[in-house]
Amino acid sequence: MDLHHVRKVVIRFPNWLGDCIMASPLIGALHDSFPEWKISLAIRPQFVSLFANDPRLEEVIALDDKGGRFRLFRYFPIAEQVSKRGFELALILPESFSSAFIFYLAGLPLTLGYRGDLRSFMLRQTIPHPENVIHRTKKYLNFVNVLGGKLDKQYHPRIYSSEDHKNQAERLTRGIEDYVVINPFSRAPSRRWGKQKYAELASRIKAELDLNIVFSGAPDEAGVIDEVGRMAGVDYLNIAGKSDLMTSYEIMKNARVYVGNDSGGAHLAASSGTYTLSISGADDPDETRPLAKHGKVVRGDLPCMPCVKNICPRKDIPNECMQVVDVEQVFSAVREASDE
Repeated sequence: MDLHHVRKVVIRFPNWLGDCIMASPLIGALHDSFPEWKISLAIRPQFVSLFANDPRLEEVIALDDKGGRFRLFRYFPIAEQVSKRGFELALILPESFSSAFIFYLAGLPLTLGYRGDLRSFMLRQTIPHPENVIHRTKKYLNFVNVLGGKLDKQYHPRIYSSEDHKNQAERLTRGIEDYVVINPFSRAPSRRWGKQKYAELASRIKAELDLNIVFSGAPDEAGVIDEVGRMAGVDYLNIAGKSDLMTSYEIMKNARVYVGNDSGGAHLAASSGTYTLSISGADDPDETRPLAKHGKVVRGDLPCMPCVKNICPRKDIPNECMQVVDVEQVFSAVREASDE
C-alpha cells in the first residue's frame, strides 16, 4: 500500500463503548508513526464526546448507521458525507459488512480492515486474523504494523476530558468523599453477578471500609440500580441518568475503586486511571480485559470458561461462572485496593 500521498485519514471506530476504549491506543500510535497525517474518527453519535477534546484528532464525525427498516438505503447519504471530506485512507476497525460497505460506496482510494463477513472485495487491502487469541487493543494496533509504522513503546487508552465535565462531576458528588463506584448491571445476562451480591458488597464496603457508594449505569438502568441500593440498606448516589459519559468518566477518575463486570463501564473506569475490579465469567480476559494501570480481574475456574456468549448455553447451572464468584472474593479485592 503506497502511503506517500496520504494526508487525510479516517478511522471507523467500533460500535461499543468498551471496544472504543480498547481502540483508543491506536490514535496515539498513528499520531506518533505518521505525524504528518490529519486523523479523523467516524464513530457512533453516543460516543462522540469520548474523543471530542482529543488534540491529536482533526475531527470527530458522528456516523449514525444503526437502525431503520430499510437500513441499506441509509448507507448512501452516509457514504456521501464521508466522500465529501476527501479522505485518502480509511482504517475500518469493525469487522461487519456494513462498515466496509459504507466506505466502499464513498469511493475512498485506500481502505484497510480485517477479513470476514463477505466484505474483503470492498477493501483495498485486508488483514488476516491472528492465529491465536490476543487482546483486542493489540489487534487494533496491528493496523500500525500493516501500514509500516512503529510500535516502539506501550500505548494505553487515553481519554481527554473538559473543564465542564470536571465541574459537572464535582457538582454531582459534592459532599461525597472517599467513594467506590459500582456498576451493578449488564446488558448481557451471562455477565450478571446478581443484584443480591452487589447489594451485599455495597453494604460491606460502607460498614467495614467506611467508603461511600456511587452507583453508575445507563439511564434506563436507574430503576434496577435503585433496587440494589435499597437492598443494600445504605446511603448511595445513583448517577445513572444524571450523568453523561464524560461526567461519569470524571466521577470514576476520582473514585478509590471501581467495581463491575467486563463491560463498557469497566473500560471507561480503567481509562480514567482508577483502580478497576472486573468480575469476569463468560468473557475472555485475554481478549477483552480492561487495560487498567491498576486493577484486577476476579473470576472463577470452570471447564466451560470462557464461552464468550451473551446468554449462557448451559441448562444445568446457568451462569455458574458468575455464581462461583462470591462476595468475599470481591470485597477482599476492594479492601486490598482501597489500602493502596
